[in-house]
Amino acid sequence: MRLLEGRVVDEAGAGVALASVYVAPAQGQHADIAQLSGEDGTLTMALPPGRFTIGARSDTAGQGETLVDVPSGEGPAITFTITLRAGER
Repeated sequence: MRLLEGRVVDEAGAGVALASVYVAPAQGQHADIAQLSGEDGTLTMALPPGRFTIGARSDTAGQGETLVDVPSGEGPAITFTITLRAGER
């Protein structure tokens, strides 16, 4: 498992509180809601090696996602940002 540190932001770059965050293998399997973003839009999770789609949704800020490659072995935390687009819900 590898540590990931992320942030959910709106189109202006401000953190989005309590966005629903989901993770799915990039090969199209069903997504699971992993957690909610914190008050400042940040989140931390651990994933096994592989390629994942990590997405987020907020009733007020919209939806967005990003692809994350998680390498095997130990190493520093992988950082990512999900930008929500208001027109995508």
